[in-house]
Amino acid sequence: MDSSNSANYLNQLKVKNVLEETTEFDLKYVEDTTSVGDALQVLADNRLQSVPVTSNGAVIGTVDVLDLVTFCAAKFAKVSLLADESYRQMEEFASKPVRDLLDVSGRNAWKPIRYDEPLSKCIQQLSQPNTHRLWVVNEMKDIVGVVSQSSVLNWLDKHKAQLDNKLLATKVKEFAPQRPLISISMRKFVIEAFSTIWEHQVSGIAVVDDEGKLVGNMSAADLRETRTKPIGHLIQDLYQPLKDFLFIRTNLKERVMMGDKPRRDPIFVEGENTLGECIQLVTFHHIHRVYVVDAMMRPLSVISLSDLLQQFVETSAAAM
Repeated sequence: MDSSNSANYLNQLKVKNVLEETTEFDLKYVEDTTSVGDALQVLADNRLQSVPVTSNGAVIGTVDVLDLVTFCAAKFAKVSLLADESYRQMEEFASKPVRDLLDVSGRNAWKPIRYDEPLSKCIQQLSQPNTHRLWVVNEMKDIVGVVSQSSVLNWLDKHKAQLDNKLLATKVKEFAPQRPLISISMRKFVIEAFSTIWEHQVSGIAVVDDEGKLVGNMSAADLRETRTKPIGHLIQDLYQPLKDFLFIRTNLKERVMMGDKPRRDPIFVEGENTLGECIQLVTFHHIHRVYVVDAMMRPLSVISLSDLLQQFVETSAAAM
């Protein structure tokens, strides 16, 4: 299929077509008085990135892992591991009501979309900065579902036979973004990774070893893996080296090696890989970014879900 037919295909379809093929929708809410600790538990238990916040039965916004990371980084970035006030500050963090954190990151605005809008419009919005999901509403503005960057890319992967073959064959070296790559040493603390994510306004960063080789990925969503109860566990989790948090096993000379525990291997591609292959990787592994590496496994750039969706927006625009 050529680009013009591919664009027409996406224009004719509706947001509801993606919802119909999405896993059964079970919307979770939290009250505006819910504590940060309990909200994190809801996100972790349901493997969610974001959850609507209600007040007196009405949705007033959403709270996202990026909002929680922003609050966490701002509050604890300078706290010493042995500081007397650590427990008190951690308790304040865990007990903070989520109503005070609505879009505190500035990257999680409440963005609804009608279920009968064209799928091409949905893709265009999701390709924009700081738009990771859209809440699908009906004529009465009731939430009937959610479409995320991940769910749309998963749908596109399933329907690739109806898409532009030439576009899917585009090489990584032709569309990989040229923006600076943000990375952090595996020796740094977990809290330093969250602070870096916050400072650079990104969702995830590469974790590298002493030779600069890619050995892990750290994202805002990893905050869900920390424990807020009892509060001492939160201190332990935030002030441990990334190599331990990510189960990166090393030998006595601190060289990365395989171990006997699960390890979150970063997913990577090279310049000759294609757009279609990148989409397959993010959907198969349920991830939000792939790293572009050189022959020595040193990360050169990162391709986000927004970057992948942007390729379809540009194709649709060119075909008009």
